[in-house]
Amino acid sequence: GYGEGITKDIIEDIIRTEAKLRNMGVDASLKIFNAEGASSYQSRVRKGSQKKEGGREASYGPFQLYTGKGLGKEYEKETGVSLAEDNTLEGITRQIQFALDKVAATEGLTDAKPLYNWRKE
Repeated sequence: GYGEGITKDIIEDIIRTEAKLRNMGVDASLKIFNAEGASSYQSRVRKGSQKKEGGREASYGPFQLYTGKGLGKEYEKETGVSLAEDNTLEGITRQIQFALDKVAATEGLTDAKPLYNWRKE
């Protein structure tokens, strides 16, 4: 599960706020959360050849950032924080900001803008 006091409603509120700040679709962002990380901080997938932590896929947070490669590995490198241990309100917020920035920076979302407010200045 998520850290103490971190509820689905709190995570959804953070996603709404951060998506709006980036001029992104709130409904689509919430759909991804509900399909990926709403039920558990760490993935529940036990099968497959993906990197595992404690017998489960090493994907974490609202958007299930995968630490074997891809965005999870990039998140850990850029923030210096282990996703396996980033299960706090601050960490969840940073993960949401990071993931939404990555989406906002992709081609095809012409009005969306990354904010990089997850970076420590």
